[in-house]
Amino acid sequence: EDFWNEFAPPIYKGKKSSTILFELTLLRPRDILQFFIECQDLYGYRDGLSFSELSTVISGYSQKYFISEMKDELTGIFSDDIVTAIPAILSQLGSRFFMEEELQKIIDSQQIDISARRMLETMFASGYVGQLRSRENGKTLISFSHVNPFDRFSPKDKCVLHRGLIKALNIM
Repeated sequence: EDFWNEFAPPIYKGKKSSTILFELTLLRPRDILQFFIECQDLYGYRDGLSFSELSTVISGYSQKYFISEMKDELTGIFSDDIVTAIPAILSQLGSRFFMEEELQKIIDSQQIDISARRMLETMFASGYVGQLRSRENGKTLISFSHVNPFDRFSPKDKCVLHRGLIKALNIM
């Protein structure tokens, strides 16, 4: 935590930047290492990053690494044409939060041979899609399988794209 607070702005877009770092990854050491490789590729051996530099690194990490990792992980589960189409399909959502039916409309319009349910179940199990879970106290929780491996996809709940995909897909 001390290293990170000296290296990057402590707050990024209203949230602790160290939290953002972990939310950009699937909590795998190679993901975090790749984030620092992106820092080094862009800024060399500097002692720290400004707010705008951190934003640039996040974009680069998302575009160069995270999307490729997702495609690699989904290869063999889905056909190559579906894996290739997934980033474009997701970017058409226009929002980080969506329902299964919204995704199905986009898939249907693209005439791609997969159901939104199958895509979402697989992407949820892989950690690239999470879901909003309502709690008894009225609060909501975002659940991702890489954080809670016992959770399962629920068609009734709203879906949420992993933060690592947002910059690469140009989604707000």
